[in-house]
Formats: sequence, structure tokens, C-alpha cells
Amino acid sequence: MSAIAVPAELKAKSGKEQQTLDVLLEVMRHSRKEEGCLLYNLHQAQDDPQTFMLYELWSDQQSIDRHIETAHYKAYRSSIEPLLHDRQVMKWNQID
Repeated sequence: MSAIAVPAELKAKSGKEQQTLDVLLEVMRHSRKEEGCLLYNLHQAQDDPQTFMLYELWSDQQSIDRHIETAHYKAYRSSIEPLLHDRQVMKWNQID
């Protein structure tokens, strides 16, 4: 079974950039410790400080399923939603 990449682009509301960053750093810190998490990186657009990207790499779908059931993921989702204009998430199967 191949790994699954999950890039997510998040657009913070104006003035909510720091709060968004704080929430994203917290979920990243916890997620990196999860079984099946191969990579979990956070990026901020050079030309738009309101735009963030999470790039996650998981060993399989079961790891992602466990991830979205964790307390830190659920806290992240409830904390991040009021801070965002938009959130786009995709899943990509790695081709070896």
C-alpha cells in the first residue's frame, strides 16, 4: 500500500494570521507524534501571510482515519474554523 499525501491550503481571515498560526503549530506538534505520520509540515505563503499550507504524508488511510479521531485534531477543527475564510484539502496516493 502506498503512502497518502494530504496538502491543505488554509486562508486566514484578515487580522487572524497569528491565531491561525498558533492553532496550526499546536496540531502539527501533536500530529507528528502519531503512528503512521511520515511527514507533517506547515508553510506560509511568501507573498500572502494569510495563506498557510499543511503538507502531511501518512502511511495509509487507517492512519488518517485514526488521526481525525484524536482529541488534538478535533480541538484543531473547532478552533480553526472561526479563523478561516477558506480551507481546501486534497488526498493524493503516492506512486512509487
